[in-house]
Amino acid sequence: MRALYYILVDIDLHPYLANALDGVLKIGITADNCNKNAPIIYIEGKGKAGNACTLSLEDVYKYSFLKYFEEQKITWILDFIRDIPNFTEKELTQEIVSHGLALVTEEY
Repeated sequence: MRALYYILVDIDLHPYLANALDGVLKIGITADNCNKNAPIIYIEGKGKAGNACTLSLEDVYKYSFLKYFEEQKITWILDFIRDIPNFTEKELTQEIVSHGLALVTEEY
């Protein structure tokens, strides 16, 4: 089942390459109830060189993903997930906009 993710980070240093291992990073979050246990999507690379996974809040800390959130200055989203574990889409969009980000969505 696909879910709608709000994209917080979308970096592509190689826009003209179909496959890239480095320089490509995407981090998003969903309010979809089916993904409440792992609301974060982390994508690194693209094409045949790309990897993606969904993460819970615990996974971010357990598997050393925190550094990516710190580098991109989006640790506030981790606080949001911790403080409001059953957040709604409206609460999520308000939080994103309150941090000056546009509401950009993609389906995965």
